[in-house]
Amino acid sequence: MGLSEVKEEILAAARKEAAKIVEEGKREVEVILSQEKDKIKVESAKQRDSTEKLVENMRRKEIAQANAEVQKAVMQKKRELINVVFEDAIASFEEPKRRKEMVEKLLKSASSQIAVGTIFCSKNDVSYVKGYPTKESSIRGGIIAENKEGTVALDFSYETIFGAIKENHLAEISHTLFEGK
Repeated sequence: MGLSEVKEEILAAARKEAAKIVEEGKREVEVILSQEKDKIKVESAKQRDSTEKLVENMRRKEIAQANAEVQKAVMQKKRELINVVFEDAIASFEEPKRRKEMVEKLLKSASSQIAVGTIFCSKNDVSYVKGYPTKESSIRGGIIAENKEGTVALDFSYETIFGAIKENHLAEISHTLFEGK
C-alpha cells in the first residue's frame, strides 16, 4: 500500500466519520427543535389561557361597572320621582280651601300641646289664623306655633311634616311606588 492509498483510506474514513457526526448533529437538532416547538406550544397555550382569563375578567368588570351605573341612574330617577310625588302632595295642600282646613287643624293640635303665643306662617295663611298674633315666615304652608315665652316652638310647616313622612316612611313609599319595578 502506497502513501496515496493510505491517504485515501484515511480521508474516506474521515469523510465517513464526518458524515456520521453531521447526521447525528442533524438528529440532535431535530430533537432539540421538536422539544422547543413543544415548549412554544405549551407556552402559547398558557399565554392564550391567561389572555382569555384577562379578557373575561375585564368583560366581567365592565359589565359590573355598567350594571352599577344603571342601578345608580335608576336610584337617582326613583329619588327624583319620589321628590315629584312629595312636591305634588305639598301642592295639593296649597289650594285655599285646603290651606284653611290644614291651618285650623294644625292650630288646634298646637294649642292642645302648648300655650300658643305667636303663630308663624306663610303670607298665604295669615288670614286663616284666628285668635293668635301672627308673623310671616318663609315656610310654604302650615304653621310654626311658639309658646308665649318664646321658648318652645312646634314646627308644623309643610316642609317639616312632609320631610318627616318622607324620612320615616321612605321604604314603604318606595315599595308602593316602585313595587315590582
